[in-house]
Amino acid sequence: MSLSDNVRDYLFPKAASAVADRYDAFFMEIFWISVVIFFICMIPMVYFLFRYHRSISPEDQTPKITHHNTLEAVWTIIPTFIVIYIFAASLDAYFDMMVPPKNAYEIKVKGMKWNWQVEYPNGATELNHLVVPNDRRIKIVLTSIDVLHSFFLPHFRVKMDAVPNYYSHVWFHPRTEGEYDIYCTEYCGTNHSAMLAKMDRRQYCT
Repeated sequence: MSLSDNVRDYLFPKAASAVADRYDAFFMEIFWISVVIFFICMIPMVYFLFRYHRSISPEDQTPKITHHNTLEAVWTIIPTFIVIYIFAASLDAYFDMMVPPKNAYEIKVKGMKWNWQVEYPNGATELNHLVVPNDRRIKIVLTSIDVLHSFFLPHFRVKMDAVPNYYSHVWFHPRTEGEYDIYCTEYCGTNHSAMLAKMDRRQYCT
C-alpha cells in the first residue's frame, strides 16, 4: 500500500463506488501539490530567517528592494497553470456527478424534520431506509417539505442539498454489498444530529 493510500484511508471511509475512487484520487493530487508548495515556501523562509537575522538600531535604514522579473514570472505562471488544471479536473468531475446515465434506477428521497422518506419506482415507501439494487447505477432525486437538508453518503462521496419546492439529483454506482450510513449535513433544527438513515445494497430490489 502506498503512502497516498495510507493517507486516504486515514482521511476517508472506505470507498464503496467507482466515483469515490476518482474523487479520492483527485483529492490526493491536490493534497500532494499542496505539500510540495508548502515545503517550497517554508524551507527557504526558515533558511532566510536564520541566515539574514541580525539586530538593528532605530537609525538603520531599510535597504532598497528591487524587482526580480524572472522570479516573479515563475511564481505567477506556475501557480496559474496549477489552478487551471485543478479547475478543469474539478469541472469534469462535477459534470460527471451531475449527469446521471439514462438507464439509472431512479429513487425519490424527501427530507423532512427529521427523517428521510424514500419512494421507489413501484410506489413503495420507507422511512430512513434506502435499498438499492445490485450492479445498477442509482439516481437519487431529492427534495424537502420544510427546510433545507443535505443528503450525504460518506462511503460513496455523494452529497447534495434537498431544497424545499425544488428537485435536485445525484447519482452513484455502488460496487460492494452492505449497509451504509446516510447523514443530513445541513443544520435543520433541534434534532438535526438524529436525522440518520441506512442504505442497503442488495442483489435484488423491485
